[in-house]
Amino acid sequence: MNLWKSDFSDIQRRFPCWFTRLIRPRLVFLPAWWPVRYGAWAYCQFIFIAPGLHDAPDNVRRYLLGHEYGHIYCKHTVLHFVYWLGMAGLCSAFAVPSPLLHVGSLSVLMVVTLLACLPRLAKAREFQADAVAVQVFGQQVVLSGSLWMAEKAGTTANVFRQSRLRRLGWQGEAIAVVRTDVASDPGVA
Repeated sequence: MNLWKSDFSDIQRRFPCWFTRLIRPRLVFLPAWWPVRYGAWAYCQFIFIAPGLHDAPDNVRRYLLGHEYGHIYCKHTVLHFVYWLGMAGLCSAFAVPSPLLHVGSLSVLMVVTLLACLPRLAKAREFQADAVAVQVFGQQVVLSGSLWMAEKAGTTANVFRQSRLRRLGWQGEAIAVVRTDVASDPGVA
C-alpha cells in the first residue's frame, strides 16, 4: 500500500489541481469483503481501490491512479459534489416550505443527472481521464494497465473499453502479448 500512496503523492505534486487545495484527495483501500474484486472509482475527492488490486502490478497501479486522479484533475468529480448539494437543498425544501428551493434543487439534480448519464459526456470523461494517465505515466504503462484491468474485470469484449484501448494505441493483439514491464517506458518518472 506504500507504493500506492507514494505514487499518489507524486501525481498530486506533479499535477496539482485547484480543488485539491481545498480538499486533499485521498486513497481508500476497500476491505476484503467488498463485493467487487477488481475496480477503482473516483468519487468526490476519494479514490477507492477494490481489494483484488491492493497488490496489483506496478503498471496497473500507475494506470489506475493516473486514470482516477484524472477524473479529479479534470473536475469530473465536482458533479458528485454538486449532486449532493442539490440533494441537501431538496431535503431542506421539505423542512422549509419554499417553492423556489424545491424548483432550484430539482433543477440542479436534473442537470447533474443529465450531465452524468449522457453517454457521449460519460465517454468523454473516460477519455479525458485516460489522457491524464498517459501524461503522468506514459502510453505503454497506461495501455498495459488498462488491458490487465479489462481482462480481470471481464470487459475485453466491451465496445467502449475497446475504443478506449484503441485510443491508447492497442492494435487488437491478445492481452498476453502486450508488454507489462514498465522499466523501459520513457513516460515513467
